[in-house]
Amino acid sequence: MILAAVAELRARIDSAERRKAAILAEREQNQVELRQLNNAATLPVEQAASRRYRLQQLDRDVAEVDRQIAILEQNLEIVLKSLVTADQEVKVLEKLREQQEAAIAQERIRREQREQEDAWLAIHNQDFRR
Repeated sequence: MILAAVAELRARIDSAERRKAAILAEREQNQVELRQLNNAATLPVEQAASRRYRLQQLDRDVAEVDRQIAILEQNLEIVLKSLVTADQEVKVLEKLREQQEAAIAQERIRREQREQEDAWLAIHNQDFRR
């Protein structure tokens, strides 16, 4: 479940980074076109204004995607921390189980030793009575 969340968050981060790259590529293209318009003999004002406006939109889009990426990365960090915590808890539980199994094994050995001692005493007590 946690691993699936990690995979999903990483996929969403990758998708957002691809969107950002596409926006930056479009922004670069608009800058090139704006430079070409500014270098033209006659300045097409409406086209230049349109390119500047689009550049502002693209800058806002990049900022929004950056914000989304930051949120996703924070979420990923939280999930990874919970994964580490869960892993530590599992290790603690495994160690506890091992300790309990060792205690049970020691108790079984002590019980078997007592049974052997009791059997030995029973046999030898019969010998002494004779």
